[in-house]
This record gives sequence, C-alpha cells and structure tokens, in this order.
Amino acid sequence: MTEYDTYYDVGLGGGRNTLTAKRFWEASAEERFVVQQCGDCSEHVFPPQDVCPYCWADALAWTEVSGDGVVHSFSTVYIDLHEAWAERVPYTVAFVRLAEGPLVVSNLVDCDPDEAEIGMDVEVVFGELPGEDGVFPQFRPATGDSG
Repeated sequence: MTEYDTYYDVGLGGGRNTLTAKRFWEASAEERFVVQQCGDCSEHVFPPQDVCPYCWADALAWTEVSGDGVVHSFSTVYIDLHEAWAERVPYTVAFVRLAEGPLVVSNLVDCDPDEAEIGMDVEVVFGELPGEDGVFPQFRPATGDSG
C-alpha cells in the first residue's frame, strides 16, 4: 500500500475500485445495504465475488438485505494505529452474521466498548469513516426502528 491508498481501495473484497464491488459501494452511497445472491442455489454472498462460493455458478445478482444481524465476534481497538482514527479510539470492530447469512466485518457504533457482546442484535447504519471518502455500512445495537 502506498501512502495514498486506503483500506477500502485495496482491502477485503477488492475494495471500491473493482467492477465486482462497484454496485455495493454505489448502494452504500444511497444508504442501502446490498449483498449478492446466487440465482442457482439462493445463497447470499459477501464479500462481493465473481462466482458463487457455494455452488460455483456465475449467477450472482445484487439484492437489498435487511441489515439486521447478530455480533458473531468483536475486538475493541484502544491504540490508534493511524492518525485518522486517533479521535475514535477506542472503537469496536465486529464480525456480524447477517439475518440473510453472510458474515460482514465492520465497525460497531453507538455502543460503549464495555457494552459490546457476542450475540448482540445489531442493525446497519451508514456513516463516514476517518480518512475515507464516502458513506460506509456500520452496525449499532438494534433499536427496532431501523429502515
């Protein structure tokens, strides 16, 4: 990575600068959470892929999902590893199992780090991230009034 690259340009799922992930980032900009769904086996797929990892079909299409999920695992960062994130320390990164099946890695927001727990119901919210352009899906404890 060069000093001008960001995680989302070169990171998990190919980042924003790939044709495969382009529709995900376009939907995020509209505050819609989308994943791919296979037309052959009906599995939901994330991160974006060229073929279904379950049945190898090239029948993936984008579909909007609820954004509801459960915290599968998490880690709270207490040391700023990059100056852009210094003001957010501590922050929590969570593995969220979506209601539709895929496992997504994102930030857990609007939640004190001491309140985060495995099994917590969460919902998607969209917001900016330090040092990044655009809107990103993140998760907060479920309030029951999303959407």
